[in-house]
Amino acid sequence: MINKNELIFVVDKNNNPLKPFPRYIVHKKVLWHRTTGIWVINHKKQILCQKRSMKKDTKPGFREAFFCGHLNAGESYFDNALQELSEELGIKVEKGKLTHYKTLKSDKPSHKEF
Repeated sequence: MINKNELIFVVDKNNNPLKPFPRYIVHKKVLWHRTTGIWVINHKKQILCQKRSMKKDTKPGFREAFFCGHLNAGESYFDNALQELSEELGIKVEKGKLTHYKTLKSDKPSHKEF
């Protein structure tokens, strides 16, 4: 079950930490916050996809080619990615095995309902 009161750390437009807000406010007001997106690709260059839970507060039931998570205050992107892989997939990975692809700044909500 999604905890709508989970605190998510909000950042300003330059990615500087501000303060935590409840998840439902962050998503409702489309406030900037840090997330990771993890793509799992095997040696055949196949991408592991998922169907999101119907209990999610954003894009329930959607299919995605990545796994993601919200960063806590002071948490690194790599540490969050490792934690999400462990929690969501049961995959234990060494930090050195991850490859940073790119960092994006979105000025538009990625969870807008269609």
